[in-house]
Amino acid sequence: MTGLLHKIQIAGIQHENITSDVLAEILNGIPACKKAFLGLFDENIPLSSEIEREVWITSDDEKGKVDFVYRSDDCVVVIENKPWEPESHVYGQISSYAKAMKSWPERKYLCLLSIKANKDRLLDEIAKAENVSVSALETAFRNNYNNIIFKVLTWEYVFEEFEAIQPKDDALRLWIQTLKDYFPTPPILTREDQEKLDIITNTWEEKIEPIVRNLTDQISAKSKSYGYVKGGFSQATGQYKGSFCGNYFDDPHTGMVYWIGAHRSIWAECREKCPEKHCLFVVQVCQYNFNLYKKTSPIQPLGTLSKLDGYDCVTVRENQNYVFSLIDLVDVSNEQVDEMAERAIKVMNAVRDGITVGVK
Repeated sequence: MTGLLHKIQIAGIQHENITSDVLAEILNGIPACKKAFLGLFDENIPLSSEIEREVWITSDDEKGKVDFVYRSDDCVVVIENKPWEPESHVYGQISSYAKAMKSWPERKYLCLLSIKANKDRLLDEIAKAENVSVSALETAFRNNYNNIIFKVLTWEYVFEEFEAIQPKDDALRLWIQTLKDYFPTPPILTREDQEKLDIITNTWEEKIEPIVRNLTDQISAKSKSYGYVKGGFSQATGQYKGSFCGNYFDDPHTGMVYWIGAHRSIWAECREKCPEKHCLFVVQVCQYNFNLYKKTSPIQPLGTLSKLDGYDCVTVRENQNYVFSLIDLVDVSNEQVDEMAERAIKVMNAVRDGITVGVK
Protein backbone atom coordinates (compact mmCIF):
# COMPACT_ATOMS: atom_id res chain seq x y z
CA MET A 1 0.00 0.00 0.00
CA THR A 2 3.01 2.31 0.16
CA GLY A 3 2.60 3.08 -3.53
CA LEU A 4 -1.02 4.10 -2.98
CA LEU A 5 -0.02 6.43 -0.17
CA HIS A 6 2.38 8.12 -2.59
CA LYS A 7 -0.41 8.41 -5.16
CA ILE A 8 -2.63 10.15 -2.63
CA GLN A 9 0.14 12.54 -1.69
CA ILE A 10 0.76 13.62 -5.30
CA ALA A 11 -2.79 13.41 -6.67
CA GLY A 12 -4.20 16.45 -4.94
CA ILE A 13 -7.86 16.56 -4.09
CA GLN A 14 -10.83 14.95 -5.80
CA HIS A 15 -9.12 12.16 -7.69
CA GLU A 16 -11.84 9.50 -7.79
CA ASN A 17 -9.60 6.65 -8.91
CA ILE A 18 -7.34 7.05 -5.88
CA THR A 19 -10.22 6.47 -3.47
CA SER A 20 -11.33 3.45 -5.51
CA ASP A 21 -7.80 2.03 -5.61
CA VAL A 22 -7.40 2.31 -1.84
CA LEU A 23 -10.76 0.70 -1.15
CA ALA A 24 -10.02 -2.17 -3.55
CA GLU A 25 -6.66 -2.69 -1.81
CA ILE A 26 -8.36 -2.86 1.58
CA LEU A 27 -11.04 -5.25 0.38
CA ASN A 28 -8.66 -7.59 -1.41
CA GLY A 29 -5.98 -7.36 1.26
CA ILE A 30 -8.05 -7.80 4.42
CA PRO A 31 -10.48 -10.76 4.21
CA ALA A 32 -12.54 -9.57 7.17
CA CYS A 33 -13.17 -6.25 5.43
CA LYS A 34 -14.19 -7.92 2.18
CA LYS A 35 -16.57 -10.20 4.07
CA ALA A 36 -18.10 -7.28 5.91
CA PHE A 37 -18.38 -5.18 2.75
CA LEU A 38 -20.01 -7.89 0.63
CA GLY A 39 -22.22 -8.74 3.58
CA LEU A 40 -23.82 -5.34 3.18
CA PHE A 41 -25.35 -6.77 0.00
CA ASP A 42 -25.89 -10.40 1.03
CA GLU A 43 -24.33 -12.26 3.97
CA ASN A 44 -24.24 -15.43 1.88
CA ILE A 45 -22.04 -14.07 -0.94
CA PRO A 46 -19.04 -16.45 -1.18
CA LEU A 47 -15.56 -14.93 -0.93
CA SER A 48 -14.25 -16.81 -3.94
CA SER A 49 -12.53 -14.08 -5.98
CA GLU A 50 -11.06 -10.58 -5.81
CA ILE A 51 -12.72 -7.23 -6.27
CA GLU A 52 -11.92 -6.02 -9.81
CA ARG A 53 -11.34 -2.38 -10.71
CA GLU A 54 -12.26 -0.45 -13.89
CA VAL A 55 -14.30 -3.16 -15.61
CA TRP A 56 -16.14 -2.69 -18.90
CA ILE A 57 -19.65 -4.10 -18.92
CA THR A 58 -21.49 -4.31 -22.22
CA SER A 59 -24.70 -5.45 -23.86
CA ASP A 60 -26.06 -5.05 -27.37
CA ASP A 61 -27.09 -1.45 -26.69
CA GLU A 62 -25.14 -0.35 -23.63
CA LYS A 63 -21.50 -0.03 -22.65
CA GLY A 64 -19.81 1.44 -19.61
CA LYS A 65 -16.78 1.18 -17.35
CA VAL A 66 -17.68 0.62 -13.70
CA ASP A 67 -15.42 1.26 -10.73
CA PHE A 68 -15.79 -2.12 -8.98
CA VAL A 69 -17.06 -5.55 -9.95
CA TYR A 70 -17.17 -8.65 -7.75
CA ARG A 71 -18.17 -11.99 -9.28
CA SER A 72 -18.72 -15.35 -7.65
CA ASP A 73 -20.30 -18.44 -9.20
CA ASP A 74 -23.88 -17.21 -8.80
CA CYS A 75 -23.59 -13.56 -7.84
CA VAL A 76 -22.27 -10.27 -9.24
CA VAL A 77 -21.89 -6.92 -7.48
CA VAL A 78 -21.36 -3.75 -9.56
CA ILE A 79 -20.36 -0.57 -7.72
CA GLU A 80 -20.05 3.00 -8.98
CA ASN A 81 -18.00 5.34 -6.77
CA LYS A 82 -19.03 9.01 -6.67
CA PRO A 83 -17.20 10.57 -3.73
CA TRP A 84 -17.29 14.32 -4.38
CA GLU A 85 -19.75 17.10 -3.68
CA PRO A 86 -20.83 18.89 -5.80
CA GLU A 87 -18.57 17.68 -8.64
CA SER A 88 -19.75 14.04 -8.86
CA HIS A 89 -22.68 13.30 -11.19
CA VAL A 90 -24.37 10.15 -12.45
CA TYR A 91 -27.20 11.42 -14.69
CA GLY A 92 -28.16 8.24 -16.64
CA GLN A 93 -24.98 6.31 -15.80
CA ILE A 94 -26.53 3.91 -13.28
CA SER A 95 -29.45 3.18 -15.61
CA SER A 96 -26.99 2.43 -18.41
CA TYR A 97 -25.23 -0.13 -16.22
CA ALA A 98 -28.56 -1.68 -15.30
CA LYS A 99 -29.46 -2.12 -18.97
CA ALA A 100 -26.13 -3.84 -19.59
CA MET A 101 -26.71 -6.13 -16.59
CA LYS A 102 -30.32 -6.98 -17.37
CA SER A 103 -29.64 -10.25 -19.18
CA TRP A 104 -27.06 -11.53 -16.69
CA PRO A 105 -28.26 -14.78 -15.08
CA GLU A 106 -26.62 -14.31 -11.66
CA ARG A 107 -28.04 -12.59 -8.62
CA LYS A 108 -27.32 -8.97 -9.48
CA TYR A 109 -26.50 -6.09 -7.14
CA LEU A 110 -26.02 -2.55 -8.43
CA CYS A 111 -24.64 -0.05 -5.95
CA LEU A 112 -24.00 3.67 -5.72
CA LEU A 113 -21.14 4.45 -3.33
CA SER A 114 -21.23 8.10 -2.28
CA ILE A 115 -20.58 10.35 0.66
CA LYS A 116 -23.44 11.50 2.85
CA ALA A 117 -23.21 15.02 1.48
CA ASN A 118 -24.02 14.04 -2.12
CA LYS A 119 -26.18 10.95 -1.65
CA ASP A 120 -29.57 12.66 -1.95
CA ARG A 121 -28.53 14.73 -4.95
CA LEU A 122 -27.19 11.69 -6.80
CA LEU A 123 -30.31 9.68 -6.00
CA ASP A 124 -32.39 12.50 -7.47
CA GLU A 125 -30.33 12.26 -10.69
CA ILE A 126 -30.82 8.47 -10.85
CA ALA A 127 -34.56 8.80 -10.19
CA LYS A 128 -34.86 11.42 -12.93
CA ALA A 129 -33.13 9.11 -15.40
CA GLU A 130 -35.52 6.30 -14.43
CA ASN A 131 -38.52 8.66 -14.47
CA VAL A 132 -39.60 7.57 -10.98
CA SER A 133 -39.46 8.96 -7.47
CA VAL A 134 -36.45 8.22 -5.27
CA SER A 135 -38.63 6.04 -3.02
CA ALA A 136 -39.55 3.91 -6.05
CA LEU A 137 -36.00 3.30 -7.29
CA GLU A 138 -35.52 -0.14 -5.73
CA THR A 139 -38.80 -1.37 -7.20
CA ALA A 140 -38.01 0.16 -10.59
CA PHE A 141 -34.63 -1.59 -10.86
CA ARG A 142 -36.11 -4.89 -9.72
CA ASN A 143 -39.03 -4.74 -12.16
CA ASN A 144 -37.35 -3.12 -15.16
CA TYR A 145 -34.00 -4.90 -15.15
CA ASN A 146 -34.73 -8.51 -14.33
CA ASN A 147 -34.45 -8.40 -10.53
CA ILE A 148 -31.45 -6.13 -10.12
CA ILE A 149 -31.13 -5.21 -6.45
CA PHE A 150 -30.26 -1.52 -6.17
CA LYS A 151 -28.42 -0.34 -3.08
CA VAL A 152 -26.81 2.87 -1.83
CA LEU A 153 -23.81 2.87 0.48
CA THR A 154 -21.95 5.82 1.94
CA TRP A 155 -18.24 5.95 2.57
CA GLU A 156 -18.96 7.00 6.14
CA TYR A 157 -21.02 3.85 6.75
CA VAL A 158 -18.34 1.64 5.18
CA PHE A 159 -15.72 3.22 7.46
CA GLU A 160 -17.90 2.45 10.49
CA GLU A 161 -18.24 -1.19 9.44
CA PHE A 162 -14.50 -1.58 8.94
CA GLU A 163 -13.67 0.06 12.27
CA ALA A 164 -16.18 -2.18 14.06
CA ILE A 165 -14.73 -5.44 12.77
CA GLN A 166 -11.05 -4.49 13.02
CA PRO A 167 -10.82 -1.97 15.89
CA LYS A 168 -7.24 -2.94 16.78
CA ASP A 169 -5.84 -3.03 13.25
CA ASP A 170 -3.52 -0.01 13.20
CA ALA A 171 -2.81 -0.29 9.46
CA LEU A 172 -6.53 -0.32 8.63
CA ARG A 173 -7.18 2.66 10.90
CA LEU A 174 -4.37 4.54 9.17
CA TRP A 175 -5.90 3.93 5.75
CA ILE A 176 -9.39 4.85 6.91
CA GLN A 177 -8.08 8.08 8.39
CA THR A 178 -6.09 8.77 5.22
CA LEU A 179 -9.26 8.45 3.15
CA LYS A 180 -11.25 10.55 5.60
CA ASP A 181 -8.63 13.29 5.36
CA TYR A 182 -8.61 12.98 1.57
CA PHE A 183 -12.34 13.65 1.33
CA PRO A 184 -12.68 17.41 1.80
CA THR A 185 -15.40 18.55 4.17
CA PRO A 186 -18.18 19.99 1.99
CA PRO A 187 -18.51 23.72 2.59
CA ILE A 188 -21.61 25.07 4.25
CA LEU A 189 -23.40 26.86 1.44
CA THR A 190 -24.60 30.40 1.88
CA ARG A 191 -28.10 31.21 0.74
CA GLU A 192 -26.65 32.85 -2.37
CA ASP A 193 -24.52 29.78 -3.16
CA GLN A 194 -27.52 27.49 -2.66
CA GLU A 195 -29.61 29.62 -5.00
CA LYS A 196 -26.89 29.37 -7.65
CA LEU A 197 -26.71 25.60 -7.19
CA ASP A 198 -30.50 25.35 -7.45
CA ILE A 199 -30.38 27.15 -10.82
CA ILE A 200 -27.96 24.52 -12.11
CA THR A 201 -29.62 21.45 -10.64
CA ASN A 202 -33.35 22.20 -10.54
CA THR A 203 -34.32 24.48 -13.42
CA TRP A 204 -32.55 22.95 -16.41
CA GLU A 205 -35.57 21.50 -18.20
CA GLU A 206 -37.99 24.19 -17.07
CA LYS A 207 -35.87 27.19 -17.97
CA ILE A 208 -32.67 26.48 -19.88
CA GLU A 209 -34.04 24.21 -22.61
CA PRO A 210 -36.89 26.57 -23.58
CA ILE A 211 -34.40 29.47 -23.75
CA VAL A 212 -32.08 27.47 -25.98
CA ARG A 213 -34.94 26.39 -28.25
CA ASN A 214 -36.03 30.00 -28.60
CA LEU A 215 -32.45 31.12 -29.22
CA THR A 216 -31.72 28.54 -31.93
CA ASP A 217 -35.03 29.29 -33.65
CA GLN A 218 -34.06 32.97 -33.73
CA ILE A 219 -30.58 32.16 -35.06
CA SER A 220 -32.10 29.96 -37.74
CA ALA A 221 -34.43 32.74 -38.90
CA LYS A 222 -31.72 35.40 -38.86
CA SER A 223 -28.90 33.34 -40.39
CA LYS A 224 -30.62 31.96 -43.50
CA SER A 225 -29.42 34.93 -45.54
CA TYR A 226 -25.84 33.93 -44.64
CA GLY A 227 -26.40 30.37 -45.87
CA TYR A 228 -26.36 28.56 -42.50
CA VAL A 229 -28.55 25.47 -42.31
CA LYS A 230 -30.12 24.49 -38.99
CA GLY A 231 -30.20 20.84 -37.94
CA GLY A 232 -32.54 19.23 -35.44
CA PHE A 233 -32.68 20.31 -31.80
CA SER A 234 -30.47 17.94 -29.82
CA GLN A 235 -30.75 16.86 -26.20
CA ALA A 236 -28.60 14.40 -24.27
CA THR A 237 -30.08 10.95 -23.68
CA GLY A 238 -29.03 7.81 -21.84
CA GLN A 239 -25.99 8.23 -19.61
CA TYR A 240 -25.74 11.95 -20.42
CA LYS A 241 -29.42 12.79 -20.15
CA GLY A 242 -29.96 16.36 -19.02
CA SER A 243 -26.37 17.44 -19.63
CA PHE A 244 -26.77 19.53 -22.81
CA CYS A 245 -29.24 20.91 -25.32
CA GLY A 246 -28.85 22.90 -28.51
CA ASN A 247 -28.65 22.93 -32.30
CA TYR A 248 -26.10 22.31 -35.04
CA PHE A 249 -25.79 24.88 -37.81
CA ASP A 250 -24.06 23.67 -41.00
CA ASP A 251 -22.02 26.10 -43.06
CA PRO A 252 -21.79 24.65 -46.62
CA HIS A 253 -19.47 27.50 -47.69
CA THR A 254 -16.61 26.46 -45.39
CA GLY A 255 -17.51 22.88 -44.49
CA MET A 256 -17.83 23.80 -40.80
CA VAL A 257 -20.45 23.02 -38.20
CA TYR A 258 -21.36 25.34 -35.33
CA TRP A 259 -23.09 23.94 -32.25
CA ILE A 260 -24.96 26.51 -30.23
CA GLY A 261 -26.59 25.66 -26.96
CA ALA A 262 -25.93 24.95 -23.31
CA HIS A 263 -23.68 22.38 -21.65
CA ARG A 264 -24.75 21.88 -18.07
CA SER A 265 -21.34 20.89 -16.69
CA ILE A 266 -19.50 23.57 -18.69
CA TRP A 267 -22.02 26.16 -17.56
CA ALA A 268 -21.41 25.22 -13.93
CA GLU A 269 -17.65 25.27 -14.47
CA CYS A 270 -17.74 28.67 -16.11
CA ARG A 271 -19.93 30.11 -13.39
CA GLU A 272 -17.16 29.24 -10.97
CA LYS A 273 -14.46 30.84 -13.14
CA CYS A 274 -16.45 33.87 -14.25
CA PRO A 275 -19.14 34.48 -11.61
CA GLU A 276 -19.97 37.86 -13.11
CA LYS A 277 -20.66 36.22 -16.50
CA HIS A 278 -22.84 33.13 -16.46
CA CYS A 279 -21.41 31.74 -19.72
CA LEU A 280 -24.60 29.82 -20.39
CA PHE A 281 -24.49 29.61 -24.15
CA VAL A 282 -21.78 27.76 -26.02
CA VAL A 283 -20.45 28.14 -29.54
CA GLN A 284 -18.59 24.99 -30.50
CA VAL A 285 -16.80 25.06 -33.85
CA CYS A 286 -16.14 21.71 -35.53
CA GLN A 287 -14.85 20.39 -38.82
CA TYR A 288 -17.49 19.08 -41.18
CA ASN A 289 -17.30 15.29 -41.42
CA PHE A 290 -20.26 13.12 -42.46
CA ASN A 291 -18.58 9.98 -41.14
CA LEU A 292 -18.37 11.35 -37.60
CA TYR A 293 -21.86 12.81 -37.18
CA LYS A 294 -20.69 15.93 -39.02
CA LYS A 295 -18.12 16.81 -36.38
CA THR A 296 -14.61 15.94 -35.29
CA SER A 297 -12.22 17.89 -33.11
CA PRO A 298 -12.58 21.69 -33.14
CA ILE A 299 -10.51 23.68 -35.61
CA GLN A 300 -7.91 26.22 -34.58
CA PRO A 301 -9.16 29.77 -35.31
CA LEU A 302 -9.15 30.45 -31.55
CA GLY A 303 -7.02 33.52 -32.22
CA THR A 304 -9.84 34.94 -34.31
CA LEU A 305 -12.43 34.11 -31.69
CA SER A 306 -10.47 35.53 -28.79
CA LYS A 307 -9.96 38.83 -30.64
CA LEU A 308 -13.67 39.46 -31.10
CA ASP A 309 -14.40 42.76 -29.41
CA GLY A 310 -16.64 42.43 -26.37
CA TYR A 311 -16.42 38.66 -25.96
CA ASP A 312 -15.00 36.84 -22.98
CA CYS A 313 -13.59 33.70 -24.60
CA VAL A 314 -12.95 30.82 -22.23
CA THR A 315 -11.46 27.49 -23.26
CA VAL A 316 -12.89 24.67 -21.18
CA ARG A 317 -11.70 21.05 -21.29
CA GLU A 318 -8.65 21.79 -23.37
CA ASN A 319 -9.21 22.22 -27.12
CA GLN A 320 -12.82 21.00 -26.99
CA ASN A 321 -15.22 23.87 -26.39
CA TYR A 322 -15.11 27.59 -26.97
CA VAL A 323 -17.44 29.18 -24.46
CA PHE A 324 -18.80 32.66 -24.85
CA SER A 325 -20.65 34.70 -22.29
CA LEU A 326 -23.24 35.89 -24.79
CA ILE A 327 -25.45 37.46 -22.15
CA ASP A 328 -26.13 37.07 -18.43
CA LEU A 329 -28.91 34.68 -17.49
CA VAL A 330 -31.53 36.58 -15.53
CA ASP A 331 -35.09 36.46 -16.78
CA VAL A 332 -34.41 36.05 -20.47
CA SER A 333 -36.84 38.10 -22.49
CA ASN A 334 -37.49 37.88 -26.21
CA GLU A 335 -35.38 41.02 -26.64
CA GLN A 336 -32.44 39.37 -24.84
CA VAL A 337 -32.79 36.21 -26.92
CA ASP A 338 -32.80 38.38 -30.04
CA GLU A 339 -29.57 40.01 -28.86
CA MET A 340 -28.01 36.61 -28.15
CA ALA A 341 -28.93 35.43 -31.63
CA GLU A 342 -27.29 38.48 -33.21
CA ARG A 343 -24.12 37.90 -31.19
CA ALA A 344 -24.01 34.19 -32.01
CA ILE A 345 -24.30 34.90 -35.74
CA LYS A 346 -21.52 37.49 -35.39
CA VAL A 347 -19.29 34.79 -33.90
CA MET A 348 -20.17 32.34 -36.68
CA ASN A 349 -19.44 34.96 -39.34
CA ALA A 350 -16.14 35.88 -37.68
CA VAL A 351 -15.05 32.25 -37.76
CA ARG A 352 -16.11 31.99 -41.39
CA ASP A 353 -14.14 35.13 -42.24
CA GLY A 354 -11.12 33.82 -40.37
CA ILE A 355 -11.20 30.55 -42.30
CA THR A 356 -11.66 32.38 -45.60
CA VAL A 357 -8.54 34.49 -45.08
CA GLY A 358 -6.55 31.57 -43.75
CA VAL A 359 -6.30 32.42 -40.04
CA LYS A 360 -4.70 29.56 -38.12
